[in-house]
Amino acid sequence: MIISYAFLKSILKDSCPPADDLAHKLTHIGFEVDSIDQPIQQEAMVVQVEDLSSIIFEDKTLYLVNVSDGTQKYQVLTSWSELSPGNRVVYAKPGSSIDGSIIEKKAFGDYVSNGMLLSWSELKLHSECLSSQEKNGLLVLPDDTPIGENFYKLFFLDEPFYNLKVPYNRPDCLSFLGLFREILTAYRISFPSSARKDIHILLPTFNERKLHRTVAHTAFKGISLEDQEKCPYYTGSIIENVHIGPSIFEIRQRLFAFQLKPISNAVDAVNLLMMYFGHPLHTFDLDCVTGKHLIVRSAKNGESIEALDERTIALDEEDLVIADEIRPIAIAGVIGGKDTEITDQTKNIFIESAYFNPIAISHTTEKHRYHTDASSRFSRGTDLLQVKDIMICASQLISVLCNGTIAGESYSTGSNEYHPLEIQYSLSDFTRITGLEITKYSATQILQFLEIPFDIKLHDQILIKIPSFRMNDLKESVDISEDLLRFIGYDKIVPKKPCFHVHYAPENPRIKTEQWVRPILMGLGFYELVSDSFVADEVLALAYKLDSETLIKVANPLRSGWQFLSPDKLFNMMQVIKNNYSRKITDLRLFEIGKHYTSDAEDLYLNLAITSSNEKTHWLGTNEKIVDFFYLKGLIEGLFQRLKLPYEQKKNLQSHLFDTDQSVDFFLDNYLLASVGMVQKKISDYFDIPQDVYYAKCKFSYLIKYHTREPQYEPISYLQEITRDICVFVPVEIKTGDMIHRIHHVAGKALKKASIFDLYEGASSSTPENHKSVAFRLHFIFHSNVSKEKIQELVNTIIDELMIAFRATLRK
Repeated sequence: MIISYAFLKSILKDSCPPADDLAHKLTHIGFEVDSIDQPIQQEAMVVQVEDLSSIIFEDKTLYLVNVSDGTQKYQVLTSWSELSPGNRVVYAKPGSSIDGSIIEKKAFGDYVSNGMLLSWSELKLHSECLSSQEKNGLLVLPDDTPIGENFYKLFFLDEPFYNLKVPYNRPDCLSFLGLFREILTAYRISFPSSARKDIHILLPTFNERKLHRTVAHTAFKGISLEDQEKCPYYTGSIIENVHIGPSIFEIRQRLFAFQLKPISNAVDAVNLLMMYFGHPLHTFDLDCVTGKHLIVRSAKNGESIEALDERTIALDEEDLVIADEIRPIAIAGVIGGKDTEITDQTKNIFIESAYFNPIAISHTTEKHRYHTDASSRFSRGTDLLQVKDIMICASQLISVLCNGTIAGESYSTGSNEYHPLEIQYSLSDFTRITGLEITKYSATQILQFLEIPFDIKLHDQILIKIPSFRMNDLKESVDISEDLLRFIGYDKIVPKKPCFHVHYAPENPRIKTEQWVRPILMGLGFYELVSDSFVADEVLALAYKLDSETLIKVANPLRSGWQFLSPDKLFNMMQVIKNNYSRKITDLRLFEIGKHYTSDAEDLYLNLAITSSNEKTHWLGTNEKIVDFFYLKGLIEGLFQRLKLPYEQKKNLQSHLFDTDQSVDFFLDNYLLASVGMVQKKISDYFDIPQDVYYAKCKFSYLIKYHTREPQYEPISYLQEITRDICVFVPVEIKTGDMIHRIHHVAGKALKKASIFDLYEGASSSTPENHKSVAFRLHFIFHSNVSKEKIQELVNTIIDELMIAFRATLRK
């Protein structure tokens, strides 16, 4: 939300607080000042074009323009061809400093330009408050703009702008009026409530005698409210015979203050009312409403609407729409339709003011990813009791600005009945929570400034009646204490030693294990990420059938095409890798501790992903990848070994995720513990990742179990570790992992570790055709005296098993 200090000062005048102190005070009462836009220090003056003529200079057409500030005339040259006599434009005299440069007189042949006319970019104006036409050339101001005045001061641009972050529970402060109320309370400035809502603040020259009224619009059939749950209250008014055109000076002045784009006098009026009062309105071209009948209903499946921004939205029965007799003409609380927008040809306007269910609007906004100024207010909740008053104010403002006639009385349907929540508040509660004393006078004074009704009761009791504009915020006595404390001052609280003892519960095993594993992975160069719990249907279809019973489908997805919970964090991590790869970050090591969602369980997993384009030179002169399948597999094995986790390896069968030639499963007591492998190329290709990606997932519950168990000690063997090497030839299609698994199975507990220390594939005089040479190093520990003959007998048994199972031949 934006606050213009100049606009605030125009209302409060001498009572306005200092600009430097205002930002500090707003922060103290709960509104973070995101940034402060300082005023532009330039010299520019509003002038009127008296006459102009074209000249030719160096084969270019220029225009000799005479402008006047009311007392003096100036001659300037410009290339802008759209000027006309009577136009009000912005002018910089010679000697003025514009955009860091000093404006000087400049000769164009026989003609001299005394200064220059300024465009919006030279004036350093915010692009959000300009029409598309104004962004293409000189800034042409309303015809009634005073001339001879400083442009920045005239349009509230000579003072700072405060960009505030409004807490989600304070929708009333998504308006100038709401923040104005807070500022008055903070500084204890008296300003009557009725004066705050005076239409003259937005239009100082408003004269009620200029209003035109007539009988009701005979062709209008009224409003039908079919869905009162999503729209409890709907009102409207008709303005006939309007004249649509640019807004007058006073309205444009306030558009600059709120950084709003000018559209037309009618639309500008309702936009200003929204920014001032916080309640969105909408205007329909009544002659484009089929049947002159407005229907507030749920959309029908298959219906669509072309919105004002020319985006076509497919609707369903969960969306609330405003419709005529044949089609939707607006998405309620979000955006209007193109078919009924106000244009230069509009003659009759219907003004809509309504209260929409915040949950319904929020759901529509998120589903269609359609965030507008209106939806941001309706989805948080607007003031139910303000609906009709704002509509009446809008009809009067548009009638005067557009020289139109208010047709009959306003139209209303539904109910705006409001029963305020009553809270019995005790001042002793405030002291108990904050440690500060507060008098009944101070508390009631703050409540009066905040326009919160109350009745004073006996002793320290106050009966508080929650106003409609705070009904989503103030719900219990602790909320009242918080509101009072904001204006008493958090800095008044004196730190004290707690008068109670804190009982520390046993440390959560999950948190304890996470705190153990994170530093290990970070020390290995991994970065932690936190990803979404959902996955796009299109991505999920790469590895799963979408009608599979394994997947969990969400009944009300937040986004279209994202209807499943993620059964594997691989998909989320691949998206992160893609985002980094597109920014030339090709060496990645990522981990996430997150849940995998399937119909069988909701399990917590440790997920790791690595990829790299970097290589190292092998001692044989060839280039090898720095990270590969064996690197990630070794990392997982090292983690298990730290925990003394008795795992066993088996062939991986998850062909929907991994390359079957480079993948492995780890088991514990015949339960799947972890899986490691190279991600299938079709998945990498979908994400446009040309290099190999390796992924591992491990059930976190097993890590918790073995990390938090009591330490298990084994006596150190008094016998020496025995190492034996064997080297065999096997067919190239044989997987070395299967061979190691078979060696462990034959050797039993005596074998501590089996590893490969040499692997050769290729043609040579000693290697049989279509075979490879594999060398294993076997580490034995026997807990009793074993003769060398017995050891050799075990080694021979292993060799025999390899020969039978894998057609191996011993390398001599």
